[in-house]
Amino acid sequence: MTTKPAEPKAKPRPAGKSADEMGKMQREISVSEFFTKNRHLLGFDNPRKALLTAVKEAVDNALDASEEAGLLPDIVVKLEPVAVGDGPVPAASQATRFRVTVIDHGPGIVRDQIPKIFAKLLYGSKFHRLRMSRGQQGIGISAAGMYGQLTTGKPVKIISRTGEKQPAHYFEVQIDTKKNEPLILEKKQIEWERHRGTQVTIEMEGRHQKGRASVDEYMELSAISNPHAQFTYHSPEGETKVYPRTIQHNPDPPKEIKPHPYGIELGMLLKMLQDTKSHWASGFLSTDFSRVSPETAEQICKTAGVSPRSARATSSARRPRSCSRRCRRPSSWPRRRTASRRSARRPSSRACISRSRARSTPP
Repeated sequence: MTTKPAEPKAKPRPAGKSADEMGKMQREISVSEFFTKNRHLLGFDNPRKALLTAVKEAVDNALDASEEAGLLPDIVVKLEPVAVGDGPVPAASQATRFRVTVIDHGPGIVRDQIPKIFAKLLYGSKFHRLRMSRGQQGIGISAAGMYGQLTTGKPVKIISRTGEKQPAHYFEVQIDTKKNEPLILEKKQIEWERHRGTQVTIEMEGRHQKGRASVDEYMELSAISNPHAQFTYHSPEGETKVYPRTIQHNPDPPKEIKPHPYGIELGMLLKMLQDTKSHWASGFLSTDFSRVSPETAEQICKTAGVSPRSARATSSARRPRSCSRRCRRPSSWPRRRTASRRSARRPSSRACISRSRARSTPP
């Protein structure tokens, strides 16, 4: 007689979590933590692309700063292979770690802004301007520093000077990914041979390979698309390539424009209504939008069924104060007529009562 094998005992399932336990697990996620786990969204998909992205972000910042200051861009890009550990420095084609250095002769950066510019995501001066520029979000160069921090653990090194009579400031910074705030590891004044400008150095993992979508091709295309700039490129192989400028003046700066009504969504329109300095609907349309004349603004208000002279709603903080506790009438309103004027213009109360009785009695 055969016996049936014993059935395996079912493992007890873990008890589910309560709402209170799940609520305690909720916390805010900083933008640095998000991009740390999603760095492919910033162009750091693989080591080869990461090296190109870091060079591009630093060069774009140098071009924008020089052009905005009215200076002819003069940019130096240097790539150096770095040894891992105590081993010898490998060849450029075999290296997995590089030191990226970008130097410009622009206006420089004031001391208090250096840590935030290079070690804080979403910090910049171009996001709120409706004007064409190479960078706008304030992510690029700080994201490159964050990538170097994640892959090598090394800080970003910055030297900046704003003038010949001003000292040069040296910083070593990292990003606190939990708070999205800069961590200053070292800061001091140093002697620097350049009268003004900025130098940024990032050590990061990367791969150098010539051909399409390489740093070498990017430098050539940048020299073609920016004939007013001079580029000096020190390749990892030890070669030095100079791309001289072909014109001696900067292009005309782009003009800042206002939005057009066709490109505005409802939520943005409501926000603009709250921030506008105009007191009338027609004035808001003609001053805060491009290509909207006062006649067109009145026509828009007429089509929408809104009075052109309708005032926008003001908050309680902007309302005028009352003249007293009992009186809710704002002090800026005209006061009521005095008793003497009322008595001169209106009949007395007794005369009003007698007239009403006379009208109510039948003939």
